[in-house]
Amino acid sequence: MKIVNPIIFWLMVIVTLLNIVDFISAMGGLVAETNPIYLLTGKYFIVLFVKIIMIIIGWILCFDNTFKNEFWLYNYIFLLVIIILLLSVGIYSNITVKQEFKEHPELIEMQKQVPTDVKLKAYSNLLLFMYFLPYIFCVGIFALFLGARKNIKFGDTTLKELINKIKNKENKNGRN
Repeated sequence: MKIVNPIIFWLMVIVTLLNIVDFISAMGGLVAETNPIYLLTGKYFIVLFVKIIMIIIGWILCFDNTFKNEFWLYNYIFLLVIIILLLSVGIYSNITVKQEFKEHPELIEMQKQVPTDVKLKAYSNLLLFMYFLPYIFCVGIFALFLGARKNIKFGDTTLKELINKIKNKENKNGRN
């Protein structure tokens, strides 16, 4: 397969590698795991299965490199960057928790007593502040950009005028 878009390709490489590291680093600290899929099922292989499916979808989008418009391309790139950030935080957390459990084994028993709903709330807050709020903020800015760029002059012409000039040239060339 040919690498059509190197930026998206390398983002997907990073996402894939971080998912592998996240999976490995989570082993041995599952008592502190806050992933909702794990908390609701108690089976980490289901988390792994979902991760694999999501990575496959990401790679399909990467090599297809076809997006309905700039907005969907922006969303895909934003999602990849946020996933990298979230996985990095998760890996750091996994390593820190393992270290704490080694130094203070009594924390394992304490962690087992934390109710699932409290762990789910913690995970929800993490997603809210590290994904949803930044997403709303960034998409809002991108929407403003898309609206503003229609009337911006690039050199001596607006984008609309530039597109019309190109279309007119294509139509003239097509008739000749």
